[in-house]
Amino acid sequence: LRASAQQGLDESDWETYARVSVPADLESSIDRKIRETGVFLLEPEAPPAQPVFREFADLFRKIELGSILFLELRPGGRSVGILAACRWVPAPKFGESEIRTAEGLAPLIAASFENAQLFEALDSANRVQHELLAGISHELRTPLNVIIGYLDILLDGGAGPLREEQRRLCLRVRASAGRQLMLVREALELSRRDTSGGVTVRRDQIDLAALFEELRSEATLRNDPEAPAIHWRVGDDLRHLESDPIKLRMILHNLIENARQHADAKNIFVEAIRRGEEIIFTVSDDGRGMNDAVQEGLFEAFRRGAGAQSGGLGLGLHIVHRLAEALRARIEVESGEGSGASFAVFLPLRASASEIPPRGLAAGAAG
Repeated sequence: LRASAQQGLDESDWETYARVSVPADLESSIDRKIRETGVFLLEPEAPPAQPVFREFADLFRKIELGSILFLELRPGGRSVGILAACRWVPAPKFGESEIRTAEGLAPLIAASFENAQLFEALDSANRVQHELLAGISHELRTPLNVIIGYLDILLDGGAGPLREEQRRLCLRVRASAGRQLMLVREALELSRRDTSGGVTVRRDQIDLAALFEELRSEATLRNDPEAPAIHWRVGDDLRHLESDPIKLRMILHNLIENARQHADAKNIFVEAIRRGEEIIFTVSDDGRGMNDAVQEGLFEAFRRGAGAQSGGLGLGLHIVHRLAEALRARIEVESGEGSGASFAVFLPLRASASEIPPRGLAAGAAG
């Protein structure tokens, strides 16, 4: 037995108590009594019926303890610990009413203790996930920076003049690598949210037609004849909005990639329309759809759907959800087996200053 926490002692007194050791035979006797009754009262001046404890009365006198009330913590019938309540000499001993109160409190204390252990385990698992995400982001940035560096050398003529077609292709690859680097940086920023409490959010004017064209150009770079056809549409009354362009682009990119990898679709439809003071971005497909079991926990981190056509960590939809929170947007999903899937992101048309701060400031965590 060792002291692990206290209240009301100064430093020197606490050091004294923390060093007190209880002999093994007394410990086993206390343990046996507690197992028998769940609540056990130990008194240093024990009557003759308790000789095993009289032997150690001097120990309690030394540290000026009077009666000690032990409660076994057994949530769900499993012993998780023992709580000891002590009284100083010459305070009165614990009475029958206090013992009954302790018996009533023991299950509540046990449940609280078990919940604390569960939260600690969950927090540890979350830390591992975020550390993994941060590590992957760091590792990806190095090769992407190398790729961009070599492309800059080529574009600057460091390896000789480029033909017009070669320059055009290099510019497209560099643009794609640059966007990928921004995505990696966003993933790193996302992993920092749980330690710093905020995600950096920008406020810029976004040309939606240009954004869709960028996404379309990126999709055509794959040159995969078996890839689903992607159809793009921006509402006629919608051209610009004020939000974070990188985060919005990342949301749409991840939703498109999710449909491409998991939907087994022939067609993907990407649309932006205005409804009132919101813009609704929809990414839908005509693939196999999802049943209720698949949709449960859809936005959890490291969750990969069955039948994915390419590797991944299962972070795409989780990142979509977290970035949508940062932009004060909401997401709705409609799907059924054999009827495709539709992801709709409802984004405020014009964020207020209290929702999205100027560039360089951190937005408060949502949810």
